[in-house]
Amino acid sequence: MTKKLFLVLVLFSIVVLNGCTKQTSEDDIVGMKAINQFEKLNEFERPIQFPTFVPFSINEVNIELEYFGPEKVEDGQIIHLEKDNPKYQVIRSNYISGEEPQIIMELKQFDSSILSLENISYFNENDLVDFGQGLKGLYNYNGFAQMFSWEEDNVTYEITISNNSGESNEGNIIPKEEIFNIAESFVTY
Repeated sequence: MTKKLFLVLVLFSIVVLNGCTKQTSEDDIVGMKAINQFEKLNEFERPIQFPTFVPFSINEVNIELEYFGPEKVEDGQIIHLEKDNPKYQVIRSNYISGEEPQIIMELKQFDSSILSLENISYFNENDLVDFGQGLKGLYNYNGFAQMFSWEEDNVTYEITISNNSGESNEGNIIPKEEIFNIAESFVTY
């Protein structure tokens, strides 16, 4: 009797706990079609993550690499000294809404050895917030754009949300809790 009761409790616990866990996968990633078409992501050894949630409808997603490494000037030209080193490549993806004014969410992913949270231009220890499971992020709003950055698994993530009006973003500000929800929704690609 005791063994049967124990077995029933174990099975019940497994069913309940599986139903309570957040079930997200790569297929849930926002803009997955555009991301899958960007084959250069396969060259990275560091973790790459993308959101499964954004609080507005997405009309367009584009992705590119941006160099963020050592340079020199030679004959009036800027030379990227390690352009083929993935460590110095920033993965930059833009999520653009269809409504006017368009909401633009830019996501940058840096190797943390290149740009740590403490080296972000708007870093202020007093602005750190707890979110997710034991993570600390940095929220900033400058009147034109909302920014949220954090480090996880040796990657620095930076979300910037603005609009295409060129004016103050005061009337179109996204609640910062929603930005935290975006960050919490990230899954590994």
